[in-house]
Amino acid sequence: MSLQTTIRQRLEAEFEPEELILVNDSDKHHVPPGSETHWNVTIVSGAFEGLSRVARHRAVYKVLDEQLRNAIHALSVRAVTPREWAARPQANQTPDCAGARSAD
Repeated sequence: MSLQTTIRQRLEAEFEPEELILVNDSDKHHVPPGSETHWNVTIVSGAFEGLSRVARHRAVYKVLDEQLRNAIHALSVRAVTPREWAARPQANQTPDCAGARSAD
């Protein structure tokens, strides 16, 4: 099973998101082609109601603890409530790595 599938299944099981955008950003970094090391997650769930931004991120990190210890090098998270998503329905954006490969 791919890491992307594992991440998606774990987040869906824990948060029952209304929206889940999962992007493998590994190609923006200096890693071998096909790597699954750098992830960008946008997740919309009522489970985040009443939680601070830090608490939301901690909840996501807790669900992905094993993957963070063993496979994920970097994880960028935008965790919002449905109301926050309605006000700003924009996926999380991450920049290219300064050490990323240049296009040949």
